[in-house]
Amino acid sequence: MTRALTAALVVAAVLLAGCGTTSRPSASAPAGPLPSGVPIKVMTWAPESATDASQPDLQAVAHAFAAALNDAGGINDHPLEVLICDEGDSAGAAERCARRAVDEDVIAVLGSYSMHAAAFFPVLEAARIPYLGGVALTGPDFRSPMSFPLTGGAPVRAAAATVLTSQRGCTRTSLVRGERPEYDTVSELVVDGLAQAGQPGPAVLRLPADPAPVTETAARIAESGDCSILISGDRDGQRLLSALQQVGGRVPLVLAGDLRTTRLAQVPTVAGGAQLVSWFPAVDNAVWRRYREVVGAHDAGVDLGGAVPQNTWAAYEVFTRVARTMTIYDSASLVAALNSSPAIDTDGLMPLVSFRSEFPVSGLNRLFNRGATFQVYRSRAPVQARPGFVDVTDALRGAAGQR
Repeated sequence: MTRALTAALVVAAVLLAGCGTTSRPSASAPAGPLPSGVPIKVMTWAPESATDASQPDLQAVAHAFAAALNDAGGINDHPLEVLICDEGDSAGAAERCARRAVDEDVIAVLGSYSMHAAAFFPVLEAARIPYLGGVALTGPDFRSPMSFPLTGGAPVRAAAATVLTSQRGCTRTSLVRGERPEYDTVSELVVDGLAQAGQPGPAVLRLPADPAPVTETAARIAESGDCSILISGDRDGQRLLSALQQVGGRVPLVLAGDLRTTRLAQVPTVAGGAQLVSWFPAVDNAVWRRYREVVGAHDAGVDLGGAVPQNTWAAYEVFTRVARTMTIYDSASLVAALNSSPAIDTDGLMPLVSFRSEFPVSGLNRLFNRGATFQVYRSRAPVQARPGFVDVTDALRGAAGQR
């Protein structure tokens, strides 16, 4: 059934609590005539409250992209209207965001972040609304036909982290992880990947839930190996880095979780020996010039070096490029366009991405892009440790085969 677009032209609207629309004006005057067609409506959601999974920067990235796009004429003279929903880091809130997306007749959910895919995918699947560029974190993200991740999400970062420790000459790597059950599968991939690389089974150190102190965990890292991989959300990662700074931790650390890169400026001793696994080039790369200018002017508080906000920008870029090839703007037409599109070129933000062929590994079928980058922290920002992308397809196949 054709999903009719709303008739009202949206140039700027008031941000509403929970679910709102684009609200912040562009930082500069419009470059040309404002788009006059019927708006194309999309949604972005993420937990905005103060939990370990919160991603408050995503709405700012979405607003900034839409404002700049609309100033430049929109998509084939159609303005882009962005709805924002606070996913709340709960299954109930995630499902409510999905139902709001259906009720609001959005064409897609773009660049979102949620650990509660099991709650929202049934709603999106029933309405045939694609989840494009969502960070792939849990099982349904890699199985649902409505899932179109642009990166390999948590599994690619886990596999890349094990590759990196081997390349650094680590012989005994420990794993530090948050308590959330969503980290279970990722931790298993790390353990399997280290075994594939010939390293012994790692010591697995769990970060106690906030507000319990993590000083003891930080002290044990040095006793548990010559390198350590950290998988956690932002708050737990910040707690551990602060504790490592206090105890003088010197073990090389590989950061493979969703930690804001701005946290590293607060722990210079730890940051100097840390490496980051990302899905994208470092933020100083020329491919991010427009992102830095548009988002930085819109909201100076965004963690521009973080892979999760970068993923939201990339999702809007891919959506725009695909939508410009369409003549009917509804969710069913977008799904058809995504499934049939040739490899999409994002001018270096990521390897060419195509949704035509699934990954032939059970449980990871929707993992279309297996590329990763390795970064180090220099001059208060992540920089690329080596050029280009590292393809971890073999590491993923090997790790999955051991399970």
